[in-house]
Amino acid sequence: MVLKARSVISRFVLFVLKISTRILLSRWKPTIIGVTGSVGKSSFVRLLAVMLQSEFSVFATKRGNSETGIPLELLGLEWLIKERGFLHWLPVVFLAPVMAVVAPRKERVLIVEMAIDSPEKPKNMEYLLEMVKPSIGVLLNVSAAHTEQFSKLFSQHPTEDQLLNAIAHEKGKLLTALKKNEQAILSTDQDHVKKLLPNISSNVTTFGFAHSSDFIVSNTSISLQKSTFVISERATGQEYAVDLKQVVLPKAFGSSIASCFAVGVTLGLHPKKIRSILNNMNKADRDSLSLAGRSTLFEGKRGSTILDSSYNSSPTSLTEFLQIFSSLQPKRGGRKILVLGDMRELGPLTDSHHQSIVREIKNSKPDVVYLVGPIMNRVVSPKLEQLEIEVHGYASSKMVGKALAKDIRQHDLVLVKGSQNTIFLEEAVKQILKSPSQDTARLCRQQKDWMRVKADFFRQVATQ
Repeated sequence: MVLKARSVISRFVLFVLKISTRILLSRWKPTIIGVTGSVGKSSFVRLLAVMLQSEFSVFATKRGNSETGIPLELLGLEWLIKERGFLHWLPVVFLAPVMAVVAPRKERVLIVEMAIDSPEKPKNMEYLLEMVKPSIGVLLNVSAAHTEQFSKLFSQHPTEDQLLNAIAHEKGKLLTALKKNEQAILSTDQDHVKKLLPNISSNVTTFGFAHSSDFIVSNTSISLQKSTFVISERATGQEYAVDLKQVVLPKAFGSSIASCFAVGVTLGLHPKKIRSILNNMNKADRDSLSLAGRSTLFEGKRGSTILDSSYNSSPTSLTEFLQIFSSLQPKRGGRKILVLGDMRELGPLTDSHHQSIVREIKNSKPDVVYLVGPIMNRVVSPKLEQLEIEVHGYASSKMVGKALAKDIRQHDLVLVKGSQNTIFLEEAVKQILKSPSQDTARLCRQQKDWMRVKADFFRQVATQ
C-alpha cells in the first residue's frame, strides 16, 4: 500500500515538473540546444557554454540532466533537493507552478544536457522531449553504458551491436524529432549513429575524426601541460588549432571541440572567432572542463601526480583514458600506477567488456595496478597476473586508498577511474592528496547525502 502511494505521488510530481517546465519555456522562448550522448556530455555542455557566452546570454544546465534534474534546475528549485528522501519533494509540487510564471529567465540561449538511462518513460528521450523541445540537437556518441536497461528490450541475450543500435535509436530521437528548419549535429565516426541520418528531416552538420565530416578532428596532442586539437573545416579546407592549457583531456574530446565549431557556425559565429574564444579561455573556464572526478589533476603525496577520473567508468571512457595514460610519462624516477574500479550497468556484456580492457591496460605500460570491486578482481586480475603485471586487489576504495597512501613514491603518476555504484574511488584519491583540506571539495560525491550512502556501504564491507 505504501509503495503504491509513493508511486502515485511520484508520477504526480513528475507531471507537475513537466507542465511547469513547459509553461516556463513558453514564457522564456530561448534558442534551445539539446545535448546527448554516452560519454562526455557534461564537459561538452561546459565548453559550449563558455564559448557561446562571449557572444550571447547563456543558461546551461550544470547538474540536472534527467526527468527531474532538468526541470528542477530550469525552475531554480534544485536547492530544495539537498538530501535523498521522499518528503523533500513535497515543496516542489507547490513551488514549481509558481516558479513557472515568475522565474526571471531572459537568456537568449539555453543548453540542456539530456541523459537517458532506459528505453522506457520517464527515463527515455521521448519523455524528455515532451518537456524540452530543442531547435538544435547534438548527439556526441553512443557506447555501452546503461546496457542493462536496454537489454530488457530483447527476449534473448542481445549482441553488443544490437544494444548499441537500440541506444542510438533512443538517443537519436533528439535529432529525428527536429523540424526541417532546425539543426541536427552528429558524429560520423560510429555506424550506429550514422544509421540515424535517413530519419533526420532537419538540416544536418557532422563532426568527427572521419574525413567525410563537415568539421574534422585532424590532429591531437595530449600531455600533462596541455591538450591540443586541430579542427579542419571540410568546406574550406581551413585548419583551426585549439590549445587548452593545464588540462588533460582524452583524444575523443576532439569531437566535442569539433561539435562546438558546428554549433557556433549554426549560430552565426565564424570559425576564427570560435578558435579565438577557445584559445583565450581563462583558467577557471579551462578547469570547468574537468568536472569533479572527470579528468581532474591533483598534486599527490610525496610529489606524485593524480589524474582523477573517479566519477564514472564505461568501456569507451576507460579505453580513452588508458590510451592517454600510455602517452604520459611520470617525472624522473616515478612509476605509472593504475587504480581501476568495476564498470557497472553493462548487463550481459559485463564480463566481455572487462576482459577487453586487459589489452589496453597492458598497452598503457603500468608499473603497478590496483583493482577495486568484485568484477575487476574476478575477471581482470587473473589475466594481468598471467601477463606478469604487478596487481593488487581490494574490496573497497577505502582499502585501496590506505594501501596507496603507504606505497606511493616520489614522482609517481596515478590514474584513477571506476564506476560510481559502490566503487567510490574518490575516497581512495582523498587519502593520497597532498592538500586534502584544500582539494577534497574538488572531488566528486562529497555532498552530505552521498557521504551517508558511502558510510553505510563501507560499514557493510567492513563486516563481511
